Amino acid sequence: MGRCLYCISIELPSDKFDMTFIVSTTFDHDFVDIVYSMIDLLIISCFTLTAFAVVSCMMLDWVASKPLLAAFGGISAFLAVVSSFGLLTLVGVPFTHLVIGMPFLTLGVGVDDMFIMIASWRSTSPHLSVRDRLGKTFSEAALSITITSITDALAFGIGAISTFPSVRIFCCYCGMAIVFDYIYQLTFFGGCMALIGRREKQNRHCVTFRKVVSKPEAPSALYKSFCAGGISRVQHNREESRSEHLLVKFFNECYGPLITNNWFKILTFVCYLGYLALAILGCSQLSEGIIPQQLGLEDSYSVQYYDTHSKYFRDYGPIIQVVISNQLDYSNNTVQNEINAVIRNYQKNVYYNDQEDSGQCWLTDYLLFLNKTGLSADNETSFIYYLRESFLPLHEIYKLDVIFSSDNNSIISSRFLIFSRGITTNSAKLKREFMHESRKIATSSWIPMLAYHPSFIFDDHFDAILPSTIQNIVIATVGMLLVSLLLIPRPICAVYVTVSIASIVIGVIGYMALWDVGLDFVSMITIVVCIGFSVDYSAHVTYAFVISPRDSRNERAIESLHLLGLPILQSVLSTLIAISLISTIKTYVFRAMFRTMFLGITLGGLHGLLFLPVLLSFLGPSKSVRKVDKHLRRGTCEEEDMELLGWWDHS
Repeated sequence: MGRCLYCISIELPSDKFDMTFIVSTTFDHDFVDIVYSMIDLLIISCFTLTAFAVVSCMMLDWVASKPLLAAFGGISAFLAVVSSFGLLTLVGVPFTHLVIGMPFLTLGVGVDDMFIMIASWRSTSPHLSVRDRLGKTFSEAALSITITSITDALAFGIGAISTFPSVRIFCCYCGMAIVFDYIYQLTFFGGCMALIGRREKQNRHCVTFRKVVSKPEAPSALYKSFCAGGISRVQHNREESRSEHLLVKFFNECYGPLITNNWFKILTFVCYLGYLALAILGCSQLSEGIIPQQLGLEDSYSVQYYDTHSKYFRDYGPIIQVVISNQLDYSNNTVQNEINAVIRNYQKNVYYNDQEDSGQCWLTDYLLFLNKTGLSADNETSFIYYLRESFLPLHEIYKLDVIFSSDNNSIISSRFLIFSRGITTNSAKLKREFMHESRKIATSSWIPMLAYHPSFIFDDHFDAILPSTIQNIVIATVGMLLVSLLLIPRPICAVYVTVSIASIVIGVIGYMALWDVGLDFVSMITIVVCIGFSVDYSAHVTYAFVISPRDSRNERAIESLHLLGLPILQSVLSTLIAISLISTIKTYVFRAMFRTMFLGITLGGLHGLLFLPVLLSFLGPSKSVRKVDKHLRRGTCEEEDMELLGWWDHS
């Protein structure tokens, strides 16, 4: 019926007036349009992210470069997306339009894990066998990938227990995709790495797969620029000097010393106070809930209808349906008096009209009809007979308000309508009170009644969204800390991770409010996901600082940036690339998802690369934890600690 009306409105245009409307299937049609509009963007995102990964894995060394392995990393993440869709749809988990945003997030996480694996491979000696290099790679990278996967899966797991069904479904798909990505990284991508490792061991070109010579042995400058690479036969029997990535040198020699300068520390502290003050200001302006216009596409006819209704018909409140779901004998005077009493209670309420014609009740009009016609309906049989044979044929407007039993001898359910006053503001408090008052009057009767209006679906958000968000943030924070303590057993790290998470959450909530994003089911889950993403940066930066063997706080902060600067930057950029195209969808839902994720990832990277290192250089432990452990345990943990950080080394 909705599609037919839609077609009629197109076939009968008019320059005399504008007509807007909605039907019961309007949102279903909008959701289908959203899904179709995102398929092309998903394909573009896959190719863009793969291109970024390929470029990031290229070096001046044509043997050590790994463009094909980067492409396999993108394929591994894509396989995780497909597997998640396949398994969950197979077991009957429904698909909602929000789920189409899952691949964008999963692809970013999958590429991040690939960067970890490749960085760990590069930290091993090229003179080792492929088997030994792969073993060292997994021994160093497995912990970091496990931490990342557990924190991300935990964040989505917390969302999966939400009170909002769409959020639960979305988190189920995302969490399962993270699990599959973890499995494929350790199996499929690990196998691809072994094959690429054999090519590197044989000193073959990363593109042509032809054997080449090292740069010192290159016969010409052109050959050296486009072909040469790998191990030099001249240096085979002596310790080779490894060249560092340009950005790794930048973090170690330029950026690290800059932010540990005393004047720059003061400037950073002032900027952080400004960041925090603006975030708190945004938190004070945060709105709650979601309105119907925000669910569909901006050019949808439903948005035009709701905008027109808000503009011209704000003084007319919603028509509330009061449904009686139990079978009753409506010929009984007690039942009739109770229903009339409920109607009067609505008319006395401040949110409803107090005129006698402020409702539409079949029972009231039917009783008037009986009095006017002189018909006697003093028992249920005659009451139903005259209702079916005499009243309803003349009053077709009530045909949908009465439901008879299969034998037509009783009424199993009915409804009546009550006209409310208009709520002239978008106040969440007023909408919530109106919904509660409507339900309270209905449930106060001894007859089982239910007050309903389609807007109550959205107004229910006002009750659940804030408590659910606070609960999820607390659970997520505690869960991330437990994971950090179990897998990175340094209690001092928990303090700094907690401070960082609190700062990032305040920033995300405050700045999303300033960016026209309210607190709703979309932003609620993305805030929790941002906690999962940001804890990786905070935990590893803090851990690198506390185990650094350097003497001063400044030197340890510089070393942590030396080890982590490039991987954090790659992680931030790859995830932003993966989600960037979501911002082009002309609907609030995905625009809010992009803005919240953008803030979470950007602020997480900002804390990991600037605020947290500066804080540690001020208030970090005065002595290296690893040095203390070495003194107490005679160095037994030194090798273990460096293994936990080995994958960050891009040298």
